[in-house]
Amino acid sequence: MEKHPKQLSSLEFKFGVAQVLLEQGYTIRATAEIMDVELSVMTRWVRQINNKRSRLDS
Repeated sequence: MEKHPKQLSSLEFKFGVAQVLLEQGYTIRATAEIMDVELSVMTRWVRQINNKRSRLDS
């Protein structure tokens, strides 16, 4: 299934907001609640954020 540009940009926006909230010290649970997404989704995003940071630090 191919993603439409609007869906992709929406996901990128949510991912970016999650990253900012986490950098400001919010917990994963609080960030999920603020963004109105399931905790499992937020946990996956955090894992992706951390993987991205690890690659950049290498």
